[in-house]
Amino acid sequence: MNTPKVLILEDSIERQEQFKKNFQNAELVFTTTVEETIEQLKSKKWNALFLDHDLGGKVFVAPGSEPTGTDVARFLHINHQFQPKHIVVHSLNESGRKSICSLIRAQEVPFVWTMQIDFSTMRD
Repeated sequence: MNTPKVLILEDSIERQEQFKKNFQNAELVFTTTVEETIEQLKSKKWNALFLDHDLGGKVFVAPGSEPTGTDVARFLHINHQFQPKHIVVHSLNESGRKSICSLIRAQEVPFVWTMQIDFSTMRD
């Protein structure tokens, strides 16, 4: 079986470490900016994408502010061919999560340190 490829937009090192602990059976690639994330989405097919809303160490950023995970959602809304089958919005910012989910179909989950995902459903 192929290892699921998971792209994660997350600028917190602590959260990145938690993703690594929780998702040991997946190939994880972390990005910290909107630009990096979009480039990765264009570069290959991903089984899953985890999006944070607030970036650059800021918290509870208004959805209209830039750059945020909403910018990645806007890109995917226009460029459907780059959308992974599974998208999870893991931001603690509720208005940010809602903003992203208004643009793309995604599972809305505030970040949970013990979050577990069944990657068997995310294989090609």
